[in-house]
Amino acid sequence: MEGDTCPGCGEPLSETLTSEAYQGYKVDPPRVCHGCKALHTRQREYVQDKDLHALRFTVMRTWDPPDRL
Repeated sequence: MEGDTCPGCGEPLSETLTSEAYQGYKVDPPRVCHGCKALHTRQREYVQDKDLHALRFTVMRTWDPPDRL
């Protein structure tokens, strides 16, 4: 199964590489992961730090998500 999975989109290559699949896929607009956005914003503040490679950041949720069914 892993050998048949496209590393880019995750779909089966046995399907995506066929001529029948031409224009047979769509991609929704991207969504923003606000956790990643906060992380990358904070990391940019340390880009000049001489120990940048050793820094580890923790992402913490500061809001309560709605209950899921």
